[in-house]
Amino acid sequence: GEVWSVLATATLADGSEGLPGEAETTIENSAPEFTVFEVSPDEVYTEDLLVASVETSDADGDEVAINGDNGIGISGVAPRCTVMPIRFLSELFGPTPTVQDEADAFNFACQNGAAVINNSWGPAGSATLPASTKAAIDDCNQFGRNGLGSVIFFAAGNSGADNSGNGYATYPGVLAVTAVNDQGVLSSYSSFGSTVDLCAPSNGGVNGIITTDRLGTKGYSNTEYTDSFGGTSSASPTAAGVMGLILSVNPSLTRAEAIDVLLDTAEKVDVAGGSYNGSGFSNFYGYGRANAADAVNEAVTRMGGSPSNTIYLNGTTFAAAGS
Repeated sequence: GEVWSVLATATLADGSEGLPGEAETTIENSAPEFTVFEVSPDEVYTEDLLVASVETSDADGDEVAINGDNGIGISGVAPRCTVMPIRFLSELFGPTPTVQDEADAFNFACQNGAAVINNSWGPAGSATLPASTKAAIDDCNQFGRNGLGSVIFFAAGNSGADNSGNGYATYPGVLAVTAVNDQGVLSSYSSFGSTVDLCAPSNGGVNGIITTDRLGTKGYSNTEYTDSFGGTSSASPTAAGVMGLILSVNPSLTRAEAIDVLLDTAEKVDVAGGSYNGSGFSNFYGYGRANAADAVNEAVTRMGGSPSNTIYLNGTTFAAAGS
């Protein structure tokens, strides 16, 4: 359906090989939706927040691995995958991060087994990718997952313009994700360009993304959940969650093979206005919107299995990845 069949594939992800690393500023690790982290959260500095992460909002939840199999609240895209929160910056606390801090975040993720690394952060304007950060990304791509290669996602940006000056999101070693709203068109704020790879649901239409919030009054709402999360900072981890599903059902895929599955099964949106070329590529949507059901079924097929659409979630409501 319009939640692009996330629910139909959730049982297939056991998380055994699909450990996503999250570079953001906040994950509320005391929320009942989350289970114990597989590794200790990594921080360049420490303060009293019950979070560990790297983006620009200390209210963010995380829609990737919210446990949808515990009878509580909502479900994320890959509810049985484990999140490794990594923080190297915050707009509220700590010193300004260095270029080496960026590289260290990727190195930590790779060295501690992250199969998928999401980055809901980036430069405010045009910026060149630092050599040390590039080297760390390259190491993840080559040596991650015991040599099969980790898969790195970057939010395309929220400038509403071409992101060709963003050396991070345009680097060929990462997947850049634009935001598409629940009306099936590019969100007005979403950056775009000739190097984007795919799009994923976010806000900008009628509905926002439902995800966990900071507990109490510290987040976007006064409850444990928010329905107003958005930006490409939301689209990118959603696509990363689909990659977590792919690698959970077929952990033998190389980085290149896993990316091929994700992009080959992406669903074309806004066909009339997307300006897709003969290869099926659009500067606005890349190769299309991540399709969890099709991606997982293709990953299963490539290892000689039979696709399944079994639903096995016990939560009372679900994360609205576009509806």
